[in-house]
Amino acid sequence: MRIFFIIALLSVFYTSVLAQNKVKIDSLLALMPQKTEAERIDILNSVADLYNTNATAKQGLPHVEEALALAQKMKDAKRESDAYNHFGNLYYKAQPDDWRQAIKYYEKALRLRESLTDKEPDNLEYWKLVMVSNSDIGYLYWLRGFFPESLIQYERSINLCNELLLKYPEEKGLLDMLGRRYNSVGAIFWAQGKYSQGLGFYLKSHDIWVKLGVPFRQTITLSNIGLIYKEWKKPEVAMSYFRKAFHLADSVKYLYGKGYAQNNMAQIFEDEQKYDSANYFYNESMESYMVAGEKSGIGMNYNGLGRVAEKQKELEKSLDYFRKAYSSSKNTLNKFWECISTQNLGKIFVKLDQLDSAIYYAELSLNMATGSSYQDQEKTNYETLSGVYTLKKDYEKALKYYRLFSITKDSLFSKEKYKLLAETMEKYQTEKKEEENQILRKEGERQKWQNYALVIGLGAVALIAFFIWFNRQKIQSKNKQLNRLNQAISQQTEILQKAHQMIKQKNEDITNSINVASRIQTAMLPNTTEIRSFIPEFFIFFKPRDVVSGDFYWFDTVETQGKPLIFLAAVDCTGHGVPGAFMALTGEALLRQVINIQGIRQVDLILNAMNESLHQMFRQEEAFGQASMDMAIVMIDQNQNILE
Repeated sequence: MRIFFIIALLSVFYTSVLAQNKVKIDSLLALMPQKTEAERIDILNSVADLYNTNATAKQGLPHVEEALALAQKMKDAKRESDAYNHFGNLYYKAQPDDWRQAIKYYEKALRLRESLTDKEPDNLEYWKLVMVSNSDIGYLYWLRGFFPESLIQYERSINLCNELLLKYPEEKGLLDMLGRRYNSVGAIFWAQGKYSQGLGFYLKSHDIWVKLGVPFRQTITLSNIGLIYKEWKKPEVAMSYFRKAFHLADSVKYLYGKGYAQNNMAQIFEDEQKYDSANYFYNESMESYMVAGEKSGIGMNYNGLGRVAEKQKELEKSLDYFRKAYSSSKNTLNKFWECISTQNLGKIFVKLDQLDSAIYYAELSLNMATGSSYQDQEKTNYETLSGVYTLKKDYEKALKYYRLFSITKDSLFSKEKYKLLAETMEKYQTEKKEEENQILRKEGERQKWQNYALVIGLGAVALIAFFIWFNRQKIQSKNKQLNRLNQAISQQTEILQKAHQMIKQKNEDITNSINVASRIQTAMLPNTTEIRSFIPEFFIFFKPRDVVSGDFYWFDTVETQGKPLIFLAAVDCTGHGVPGAFMALTGEALLRQVINIQGIRQVDLILNAMNESLHQMFRQEEAFGQASMDMAIVMIDQNQNILE
């Protein structure tokens, strides 16, 4: 009964909003005749904002077209860029299947705004518009499941924002924009399963909201941090963040943040098989989203209710919820939730033995997932279709989809970003083998000439003895022949000496290269003077087996408001010599990235992040064997006299 009440209330609320917008639109359009052209463009863009809903977007397009024509007539680049930006907003909602055209409108707005910054490089508002355009493009790519393309746009926006903050450090608006983009990038990494990187960006975003004193945004980052711990199978930690987010959102009356936290709490209860509590919080979350006028959360909660009903064997009830989730997600234009909803429908129809319907929805979900970054959903739909066709005894199609399922499952673990490291190692091994082959070839050549010289010498001696015995009268003539033979031997000896010198020089070059690598590795180790300035009494025992080592020790400090935090680590990497040194260099770089770039300070999280990064790096590189490293790390907090 409560669900029907929420649907009815949402319908009344949405109808009321549309009616209010219609009144505002009519009032604005009535002002048009008495306004200048520039003012008319601004009015038309404002009207476009009011039409910016899924139901009314198509009605707003003619007004944007009029605004664009006027701006182009006036050669007003700023207002023209605003019109293109509104075109992108409305076009995607009006024609969601033609979303790449919306991207083109956003890109036109971006180019115009970049041209404005070229003309007025000190105009901060123009730079902000450039960042908005980058983020609009990134957000649309994210909605459609193209995460790498989305990440590129958000990173451009973040880099620009950081550059501007160096010039305008007190500009709070820039800091607010940076916080929102950090949160978006964190969500992209979370969606890709890169949880340590996602956590780093969520923490950066949260720190900004705390600094700015913006509690309603803090509620979102708290929930997002909780989702990371949920994926790490730490439900108690996750629930503590969700509860903090819920109480903070409730205290500031932020219904969206409250609904988001309630949905995440419901997922924890669902995982713990506390289905009554899960249903309660899914319904509470739906009501919070509804009162906030936020339709995107409705489908998310219907999916949750459907999963709970499915687990309680209430299949018809589950089907009803999944259908409502699908209908709701279509209206929000969020392809991820639409893909999830259709996937759930396909799976529930299998359990209801309605196999044709299962095929329809699984293929519908598969079409959404294919070509996007929703590889996990693609894999699940292949598995569903394989099972359905097995039940229908269509074993040819069952085998086809099972093979696609296996291929997709394997591809989820591929990491192209670490291909360069593999190529570098392969190149090194190839060059090393080629050098060894050259040495062997030259050694064989030297041995061959030695054999020739031996044969020639023996022949010469035999000839001389024969001619001495046979004809002493011809000794002078034979001596000349002997001299000629001796000259030939001298020439060959000289050739052999040169070959020997070349081999010796090549060995020296290889030895020098390894020694240089050793000095580079030594230079990367911590400076004892710097360590002594923080820890007066210490010693280091470091005796590599080879010239270069697979082990290293590490020291660094991180500035805080008081005394700096001190980090010490000892790491034992797989392998010795040059391969071990490659691992050591990789480990040192990853350790610095985790602590200094991702900003992770807790030693257990540092170890988790290092472990995850190594797994991502070497999971597909079978040539490395069991690449790993053993690490001991401590953090000394001088302000609180704590050692972790």
